[in-house]
Amino acid sequence: MSTHDITAKRASLSDDKRALLQRRLRGEAPALRPRELVTRAAGPGPEHPASFAQERMWFLNEFAPDSPMYNVPVSVLVQADLDVALLERAYSEVVRRHESLRTTFHMGPDGELKQLVHDPFEVRIEIIEMRHRVGEDFSADVNALVSEEAARTFRMDTLPLFRVTLLRVSDEDYAMVITLHHIIIDGWSYPVVLREVVDLYGAYAEGRPSPLTDPTLRYADFAVWQRQFLTGETLEKQVSYWRDSLAGGPVLELPTDHPRPAVSSFRGRFHRFRFDARLTGQLRDLCREDAVTLNMVIMAGFYVLLHRYSGQDDVVVGTLLGNRSRAEVEQIVGVFVNTAALRMDLSGNPTFRDVVRRTRDAVLQADVHQDLPFEKLVDLLGIERDLSRHPVFQALYFHHTFVRTHRELTVPQTRVGLATRPVDADQDVSLVDTGVAKFDLMLATVETLSGLGAKMEYSTDLFEHETIVRLSEHLRTLLDSASLSPDTGIDDLPMMGEAEERTVAESWAAGPPLDAPIAPIHVLCEAQAERTPDATAVVAGTERVTFRELDNWANRIAAVLVERGVKPGDVVGVRMERTAAMVAALVGIWKAGGAYLPLEPDYPAERIAFMRQDTGAALVIVDAGAAADELAVPARPAAGEVFPRPDVEVSVSDLAYLLFTSGSTGRPKAVEIEHGTTAAYLGAVVRDPGLAENDVLLSVTTTSFDISVLELFGPLITGARLVLASREEATDALALARMLEAEKVTVMQATPASWRMLIHAGWNGHPGLRVLCGGEALTTELAEGLLARAGEVINVYGPTECTVWATFFRAQDGGEGILPIGRPIAGARARVLDAALRPTPIGVPGELWISGAGVGRGYHNRPELTAERFVANPFPDGGPRMYRTGDRVRWSSDGQLIFMGRLDTQVKLRGYRIELGEIEATLLRHSSVAQAAALVREDVPGDPRLVAYVVPSAEGEPAGADLRAFLRERLPEYMVPATYVTVDAMPMTTTGKIDRRSLPAPQSETVSDAERIAPRTVVEEMVSDIWTEVLRRDDFGVEDNFFTLGGHSLLATQVLARIAQTFEVEIRIRTFFEHPTIAGVSEAVEGAGSPVLARMVDELADLSPEEIEALLAEAGD
Repeated sequence: MSTHDITAKRASLSDDKRALLQRRLRGEAPALRPRELVTRAAGPGPEHPASFAQERMWFLNEFAPDSPMYNVPVSVLVQADLDVALLERAYSEVVRRHESLRTTFHMGPDGELKQLVHDPFEVRIEIIEMRHRVGEDFSADVNALVSEEAARTFRMDTLPLFRVTLLRVSDEDYAMVITLHHIIIDGWSYPVVLREVVDLYGAYAEGRPSPLTDPTLRYADFAVWQRQFLTGETLEKQVSYWRDSLAGGPVLELPTDHPRPAVSSFRGRFHRFRFDARLTGQLRDLCREDAVTLNMVIMAGFYVLLHRYSGQDDVVVGTLLGNRSRAEVEQIVGVFVNTAALRMDLSGNPTFRDVVRRTRDAVLQADVHQDLPFEKLVDLLGIERDLSRHPVFQALYFHHTFVRTHRELTVPQTRVGLATRPVDADQDVSLVDTGVAKFDLMLATVETLSGLGAKMEYSTDLFEHETIVRLSEHLRTLLDSASLSPDTGIDDLPMMGEAEERTVAESWAAGPPLDAPIAPIHVLCEAQAERTPDATAVVAGTERVTFRELDNWANRIAAVLVERGVKPGDVVGVRMERTAAMVAALVGIWKAGGAYLPLEPDYPAERIAFMRQDTGAALVIVDAGAAADELAVPARPAAGEVFPRPDVEVSVSDLAYLLFTSGSTGRPKAVEIEHGTTAAYLGAVVRDPGLAENDVLLSVTTTSFDISVLELFGPLITGARLVLASREEATDALALARMLEAEKVTVMQATPASWRMLIHAGWNGHPGLRVLCGGEALTTELAEGLLARAGEVINVYGPTECTVWATFFRAQDGGEGILPIGRPIAGARARVLDAALRPTPIGVPGELWISGAGVGRGYHNRPELTAERFVANPFPDGGPRMYRTGDRVRWSSDGQLIFMGRLDTQVKLRGYRIELGEIEATLLRHSSVAQAAALVREDVPGDPRLVAYVVPSAEGEPAGADLRAFLRERLPEYMVPATYVTVDAMPMTTTGKIDRRSLPAPQSETVSDAERIAPRTVVEEMVSDIWTEVLRRDDFGVEDNFFTLGGHSLLATQVLARIAQTFEVEIRIRTFFEHPTIAGVSEAVEGAGSPVLARMVDELADLSPEEIEALLAEAGD
C-alpha cells in the first residue's frame, strides 16, 4: 500500500479509531482481536429476522405510533430547474441497490419481529407549492415548512418507509426533504444514500449509466449474522463488561423548568449554536496535547456541564457508536448504529485534563464492546420501567465524524449535476427539527468549514427554550476556559460571562436599600405608643389593650425584673399562655435590658431544664403559681397607675431573643438575635410586603417559632392591631375562621399546614386579607386555593439564624409544583454559591447564603458551630458575615430563587432523587385527602420504602389502591409510594409543621403489598395463561407488575401478539406499559371490544338451560 493510500485511509478513520491508532503506536493499547467477518448469512427471503436495533425501533414506534420521534429527515436546497424525472430515476436505483429501503416489518405468529424485503419499485417524488408561505425570513419560514413535512409518520407494515418531497420555496429553489424512518437507516447510511443520488443524477444527466457497483452484502445478512455472533462466550464478555460498568448507575436529575410528567410526551425542540474557529482551534490544541479526539474533549465538557447543573458526581451519558467496525458493512444502508451508556466519576474535583483522559478510556472501551445492542443491555440490567424518562441515561452526546456536509455534495460548476446547499447559510448540515425529543437533553456536534456546528435537542415537557440557550452558552464558556486551562479542577472552571455574574452576584442578590429606623425594638414600640396611645394594640379573647396601656404594663414588668436582678444581656425565660400579658412581658424584658427565651407551657420539664441551663436563664416569667426561680407576671396596671420607663441603656447590638432549633446531632442549639437585626427585619417587612396602621394582624404562631416576631412586634411598631389566638384557637380551624371574620383581619401569617386546615374546614376567606405563608414549601395547589379566598398570597422564606424571613415571593395564578421563594427583602443579600463560595450561573443549583442586616449573632455557647455556619463574607456588600443555610436553590431565568430541598437530607430511593413535597402536593389534589405527608422509611433494614400518610377529607377514607392509581396518572412510577397509611390527624410540632418523626410505622394491614389476587374473570384467566407462557412462571396475581416479574420490552410485545391472536384486538404497547398488570391489560381488552368475546357471549345467550348443563358436564369430563 502506497504512502498516499495509507494517508487517505487514515483520514477516513473515525475520531475514536484515530485515537486508538495513536495509543497503539505509543504502545498504550493492546493489539486488535481478530474480527469475525459478516458473510451472506441470510437466505433468499423475502422474510428475515429483524436485527436487534430494528426490534427496538419497532418497539419504540409501537409505543408512540403517531409520533415522528424516529423519523430521520434531512433537508437541502436544490435548484428549481432540476430534472425531477432523473431525480426519481436516481432514487429508484438507490432503492434497488439497498434492500433496507424497500423493507417493511410485521410481528410473526411466534411473537418475533420479521423484516420483509419487497421487490424494487419506482420512487415518486411529491412536489408541493409553498412559495405563498415564505416571507422575508427565508430560512425560518423554510425550516418551518420542512419541519411540517418531516413530521409526517410512517406505518411499519406499509411501503415505503421513506419519502422524498420537493417543496417549492422560491422561484430559484426547491427544499428537498428526505425523510426515512430510523428502522431502515442510520447516520452513517445517510451520506451513502445522498452521495449515490448525487452521483447517479450526474451520470444520468450526462447520458451515462450508473457508475456504482452493487453491494456485496445485504442488511438482512447482518441481521442474521448478528444473532449468530452474539451468543455464548462472545455475548457473556460483552454483557459482563456493561453490567460491571453500569450496575447501580444513577438517574440524571437536572433542574427543570416544569415538573416531570408521569409519561413523557416526547415533545421537543432544537436549539442550534456554534463554536467559532477560535474556540475550535483551542479544543484541537488540547486534542493534540493528549492524543485524543475532538468528540472526546467535547463529551468531557458535556459531562462537566451535567455535573455542575445536577450536583451529581456520578454521571451516565449516552452516545452513539457506528457499529461498522467491519469494512464489509461500511457501504450497506441500514440501521447499524448502537447506543452506549458511558459512566463517569467526577468526584473530588478532578482537572479537566483528567476528565478528558477518562472520557477517552471510556469511549475506547465502549468501542471495543459495541457489539452488544443497547436494547439487550436494558433488559439484562433489569432496569425499573419508568415511562417518564429514557432508561439507563437521560442525556446523550454524539459527534458527526461521518456526516458529509452539503457543500461536499455539491458538484463542480463544470459538471451537470445536482447542486445542493443548506437551508441555513451558516449551517453546513441541515438536520430537521420535527418537534420531538427522545431524551431529556441531547447534544450533537459536527465539524464545519468555520468551526463546529452544534445542536441541543431538548424535552419541552421539562425545559423552556431560554433555559437551553443559556445552558448552551454555559457549555461554550466552560469549554473555552477548559481548553485554555485544562489542568484546572472542573468545579473551578468558569461557566458564565461577566454580565451574567454581575446579575446573579449583584443585581438579583441584593434586596432594596433599607431605610427603616434601627433602634432597640422596645424603643420603636414606645415611639408608636406616643403616636397612637389610645388605639387598640392587642386583642386577646375579651381583653383589649391600647398602646399606652401596653407600654405602661411593660414598664411595670421591667421594673420588677430589674428588682429581681435582671441586667442588660441576661436571658429571661417566658413560659406563658398566648395572652396580652405575654406580649407585655416580652416588651418588659427588653425594657429591663434582657433577652427573652420562649419556653412553651407544654414542653417537658427535662427539655425546659436543658434550655435554661444552656442559655443561663436564671428567671422565668409564668402566668401564675411562680416557684422561687420564676416570676408570676405582674398584673395589668389599674386605671391611673403609671409606671415610668426604666432607666436602662440598651444598644442595637444587645441580644433581643434566643430561639432553639433542632440540631443534626440531636442536641438543640439556641440562635442569638440582636435588637438591630430584628429592627432591620421588621423595617424591611413593613416596607414590603407591607404592614400599616390600618391593618389587623391575627397571630397564630407560638413564640418559639421565629415567624412570631413579625406577628407580635410588627403591629406594635406600626400601629396595626394585634389579635392573639390562644393555643387552642390556633389549632381549631373553625375558631380561626370565626376570628378572621369577627376581627376583620387583614393580615395573617401561618404555615401551609395551618392554611390547608382552614380551607378544608370550609373557610371562605375575604378579598381584603393578605396571606403570608412560610415555614414549609408552598405548593401551587395551596397557593391557588388561597388566592381564591384572599386578596394577596405571599410565600416567605428564611432561617431563624437570619431573623425570620430573608426572601419573599408574591404568588400569581397558575404555575406548577412548588412556588419560588422569591427575592431578598430590603437590606438582605441572597447568593447562590458553589462549594468554593463562587456564584453559580442562572439555573445551576448551589447553596443559598444570606448576608445583610438580618444575619444573627450565632449560636449560644457553640463557637465551633457558629464559625462553621456564619463565615466571613468575601463579597463587598452585605456586611462582614454571611450565613450558610444548607438549602439547595437556583436562580430562575427571571431572577427568582427556586427552593430545591436540603443539601444534607435529600431523599433518594433506588437511585432517584425524590422531592417529597411534589408527592404530597399531588396527593392533596385527590378529593378524599385533606392532609398528606410522604417520607422514606426503613422499618426493615435494607428495605427502604416510600410511605404516604393521609388525613381523609369529608368525602371519606380513600383506598390505598385508589391513591396509587391516582398518583400513577400524574407522577413517575418511582415517586408512587409503596404504602399508604390513613391517620386521623397529622402530628404537629409546636411551630405548626408536620412532625414527621411522630408518624406511625405502617402496620401489616396498611402495607400495599396485598396478597396475591387470583383471576376473577374469564379474560383475566386467559391473559394470565398468556403471561405464564411468556414469563415461564405462574407465581403471580392479577395486580402484580409484569416487569417486576422479570418481563421486559420484547416479552411485552410477545404478550401483545398473543393477545391479538386470542382476542382479535390490538392493545398498544404504551397501554401495556401504563397498566402492566393482568387486571389492567384485561380491562383494556374488554374496553377494546373483542369480537371473540362478543361471539362467545352471543353463542351462550342462545343456549337453553339443558344445553348449558350438557356442555358443563362435557367440560367436566
